[in-house]
Amino acid sequence: MPIRATATSNAHATGAALPGCSGTYIVLLEVSRPRRLRIGRLGTFELPPGLYAYVGSAFGAGGLAARVGRHLRIAAHRHWHVDYVRAAASPVAVFWYAGPAVLEHRWSAVLARLCGAPPPVPGFGASDCRCGAHLYRLPADHPHGRLAAALAGVAGSPAVQLTLVGGSASRHGTVTMQSANRPARSRTHPR
Repeated sequence: MPIRATATSNAHATGAALPGCSGTYIVLLEVSRPRRLRIGRLGTFELPPGLYAYVGSAFGAGGLAARVGRHLRIAAHRHWHVDYVRAAASPVAVFWYAGPAVLEHRWSAVLARLCGAPPPVPGFGASDCRCGAHLYRLPADHPHGRLAAALAGVAGSPAVQLTLVGGSASRHGTVTMQSANRPARSRTHPR
């Protein structure tokens, strides 16, 4: 089964295009110029221009639509580590899986392998787990399709979707591909 892709205009880049159920997501954020950011208690870090991937999960009220919607807006109150980066970056796309399987940590491991470099901010988004981080800087030549294929192999295929947000729909197109047909293991989220 193919990975489905949808494009969302700037006006709809609020998470409303995503379901209100539980799931796992990756928000791709573009940093257009070098940025020096203070990220909560983690400290101050230099982020060079590029494409960054933040992986998270949404198992609370409002599900994917609410959590990703918050990450697509610039938050007035910075609660999560990603809020600090989002203030300096533009959202490009969201990979997401709707379902009960907890894939956040497995997707983080996929990103770590694909990026082949240490995370730019150690511990980012990972204060409640043993992952090294949940933010990764993607290589400059990294196509969305390669990431989608890797995630589909973990998630069990037909449920992994890509939503393009902002001006990215015209820049990056859509992703449709065949994926490995391995079902995701379902378990209760630990929080």
